[in-house]
Amino acid sequence: MGSRSAPVLLLVLALLATACVGGQGSEGEDYAPRASIETSPPPTPLASGAWAAQNQAGAGRVDRADAVADARRFDIIVSLPSTYRRQVAAMKAANPQLVLLALVSATLAGHDLSPSALPRNWYLRDELGHRVRSNGLWIPQYLMDPSAPGWIRDRVRTCRRALHLSGYAGCMVDVLGLAPLDPNYVSGLPVDPATGEVWTNGKWLETTSHLAAEVKAHVAGAVVVGNGLMSGPRYFDPSAPTSQILEGVDGGVAEAWLRGAWQPLARYPTEEQWKQSVDMLADVEHRGKELLVLTKAWAAGTAAEKDAWHEFALASFLLGENARTFFSFSSGFNGDPTAADPMWGIQLGSPTGAYTQIDNAYMRSFQNGLVLVNPTLVATTVPLDHTYVTMRGTSVKMVTLEPHTAEILTRA
Repeated sequence: MGSRSAPVLLLVLALLATACVGGQGSEGEDYAPRASIETSPPPTPLASGAWAAQNQAGAGRVDRADAVADARRFDIIVSLPSTYRRQVAAMKAANPQLVLLALVSATLAGHDLSPSALPRNWYLRDELGHRVRSNGLWIPQYLMDPSAPGWIRDRVRTCRRALHLSGYAGCMVDVLGLAPLDPNYVSGLPVDPATGEVWTNGKWLETTSHLAAEVKAHVAGAVVVGNGLMSGPRYFDPSAPTSQILEGVDGGVAEAWLRGAWQPLARYPTEEQWKQSVDMLADVEHRGKELLVLTKAWAAGTAAEKDAWHEFALASFLLGENARTFFSFSSGFNGDPTAADPMWGIQLGSPTGAYTQIDNAYMRSFQNGLVLVNPTLVATTVPLDHTYVTMRGTSVKMVTLEPHTAEILTRA
């Protein structure tokens, strides 16, 4: 990907590699509710480059050799607290810019909890009064009330415990977005206890954003990012923008960037939807936040179809990338999220400006190359100012882009 100057981490982040805030104490000692969300100070950039959602690989631990390889390959890794807990020092030695984030769910509780394991008013219920459960690929979990003060305190303590256990630099607060309001995601639509009606998108995002901000405010010195931005159309939605998740935390995760995981591979976003997803990268940078995007191509299809989506997503990312944005791609829900990919090693150098539009193509120049994307339904031909080499090793001085295709070119 593009070359970037390595940002300097705060001293406290370096210290968190060996010592984290720990100890629960009483509820009054470890948590003090605030009247409103306060915006965090602008964070120091986390790192630069690619990131990995290692948490999607499951709960297994990683040995030292693989952990060091992961550290050299990625600048940000999200995982369960136990995955790398014994390897943090070796990983930081291999990549001093590495930031490890522990997964903490904002709104789901463990499937193995008995009905009396947590206070009754922490659980969300559907219109029939049944506890709401997730319909995930993995083990279903209970959906919890993000407005319940006790549950918020529990999330603060859970992040603290994760940091104490792992030695990581921070937490990724998961499931903040609108997935729990999708009938395909849950056993029944959750009812807002405050209104007696099904949660609205706006109220849900306002409440979960507040929860994430409370975690950040009460986990001193740690990095906190929130997952739930989804994609550009949701991020910029005028009625219920997911961009509000960024308030009060250091950054956000867009885990459905450009496409839903199970959408047919032949389905691409419209040009307007695509452009919103590209433009959200610059908007997040303007807010002084970090952005981790993940494109999932989990639907059935050929390797060629998934490779085409990978190139299209990476090129689209490169059109808007900056020092605060990070990319990842997943071709299958049971794939290895930390596997090496030669596509990410292309040396384009730094961008020389913002992207521009030429007919149906969007283009951005880099010191050592050029990126072109055609998000439209019409093929277009673009003459080039130099001879370039495609990722398939072909030298070209002109490129024809079919609909929904991209080219990442390096100078010959």
